[in-house]
Amino acid sequence: MYDDDQRSSMRPVADARQFAAAGASTAWNGHERRTGNDSDGALRLLDEIDYGIVVVDAQLRVLFVNHAARTQLRLQPELRIEHGCLLASTARDTAQMGVAVRAAALQRLRRMLVLGQAAQRIMLAVVPVPAGPPGAPQRSLGRVMVMLPRHQICEPLSIHGFARDHGLSHAEGQVLVSLCKGLQPSEVARQQGVAISTVRTQIASLRQKTGAATVADLVHQIARLPPICSALPPEARGSVDTGLGAGMAA
Repeated sequence: MYDDDQRSSMRPVADARQFAAAGASTAWNGHERRTGNDSDGALRLLDEIDYGIVVVDAQLRVLFVNHAARTQLRLQPELRIEHGCLLASTARDTAQMGVAVRAAALQRLRRMLVLGQAAQRIMLAVVPVPAGPPGAPQRSLGRVMVMLPRHQICEPLSIHGFARDHGLSHAEGQVLVSLCKGLQPSEVARQQGVAISTVRTQIASLRQKTGAATVADLVHQIARLPPICSALPPEARGSVDTGLGAGMAA
């Protein structure tokens, strides 16, 4: 996509200390930066979305990290924030990410990236942040969204709402969570400590209550739920998952 001259001009510094020296005054301090621009308030809306999003400038300096990304980065060794910059696990991957980010910031180009190797691979979407009112010619703010892959089909809180609205029992809600994790009925039975016939009966009830023709259709319904992020801190979210369905219909 780029010739050698473009690649040279868009090649970022891959060392975190050099990044920090180049932009120490703009380094992320753990919270969103506030510049008095109305778009900063819009960025904070990203906290309500269950997709990890990191907003950076053309030099990979972090401007904003949403709630989902803060949680995900703690579990994602392929990406990290160091000295206020978003870095990959290797200098080569950081350079690749930097090229894509600068192309988005300066040329408004979108890119899908694959970083890492084998089982440690991670896919990122690099998207320019638009500026100006809808329908008007768009200019660049120099801001770029780096979107992380989802670590699960749906946030437990969203599944809880789906289960409640469809009148699922606590046990059915637990089966639904397990199916969304990709477990087979025999694995669900083993996990729950019940007979597989019990799980099959619960799956039949799930399909009847949700109108799903198959288990795949049921999981597809969950995958299409709006990506609402839990407002609970990460350490408290386990209680939502383990308590899923506690207040549902018997």
